[in-house]
Amino acid sequence: MQNEQRPAAEDPANRSHEARAEFVEALGFLVESIRWMPRMNGRVLGCLLVADGPLTQAELRDQLDASLGAVSTATRALLEKRFALRVGLSGSRQTGLVIHPDAWRNMEEDGIAGVQEYSTLALTTLEALGDEESPAATHLRQMNDYFVEVERRMRAILVWFDEQKQTTR
Repeated sequence: MQNEQRPAAEDPANRSHEARAEFVEALGFLVESIRWMPRMNGRVLGCLLVADGPLTQAELRDQLDASLGAVSTATRALLEKRFALRVGLSGSRQTGLVIHPDAWRNMEEDGIAGVQEYSTLALTTLEALGDEESPAATHLRQMNDYFVEVERRMRAILVWFDEQKQTTR
């Protein structure tokens, strides 16, 4: 009986690589389709999420088959939004990128800041109108009420996030 070799698709390492690559592409399309961020930002984020360690910009470029400029622009945006963190690479003067340990908390905090801006705009305009009984005032009160409730729920998510972080230590 000859040694039978499994097809490459059945190889666990190959399956893992394919699953990671499919995730990276799917996340890129998802974040673009919901207008959250450009596709390349989502692809870089995806790479960092499924990486087993820090990735340099050159490694990201190679994995994504993208230009260094596109990768650089995407990583700069992810660093600014506190989704990624720059780390030193052991034995090298290079730096790599990893997912920020508080990436999802940071996203929620940024969301809260945006929600507060909507609420403030509604209240400021409501005050400037001065007509408490107009349809415009009713709409602005509803807008404010909505964003106050959204903020309350987002803050509850932060509490949950912090509790989860404490239990996983």
